[in-house]
Amino acid sequence: MIDMIVETQSDAFNAVAKAIMFTAPADKPAEILNVRDGVARNFLNMCEKQLERNSANKFLVGDSLTIADFAVASFTFNVLKNEQGGFFLAAASLLLEFPNFHAYMKRLESELSKHLTTRPKYPM
Repeated sequence: MIDMIVETQSDAFNAVAKAIMFTAPADKPAEILNVRDGVARNFLNMCEKQLERNSANKFLVGDSLTIADFAVASFTFNVLKNEQGGFFLAAASLLLEFPNFHAYMKRLESELSKHLTTRPKYPM
C-alpha cells in the first residue's frame, strides 16, 4: 500500500507540474482543470478510501508516520494548499469533497506544524 500511495502521489505531482510549467499560457487554465478532475481527484479518492479502510489508525497505513504520509504531505502542502502555487485555486473546491482526507491532513499538519510554519515559501 505504501508503494502505491507514493507512486500515485508522484504521478499527480508530475501532472500538476507539467500543467503549470510546460503548458502554453492559453491552454493552461483548461489543462489545470483537466488535471484537477483527473489525476488529482483520483489521488485524493485513493487516499480517502485508504483512510476509510484504515479508520482506526492515525495515519494512512498505521499509527505511525511512513514515507506515504510524507509523500502525501509534500503534495498537499506544496501543491494543493500552496497559495503561491498555480494549482491552489483549482484545488480548493476539490479538497472539500474528501472529508476523511481533510481530517487526516489536519492530524498530519499538527504532527508537522513546526516545519510547516518555519519553512521557506516557494511557488511549488
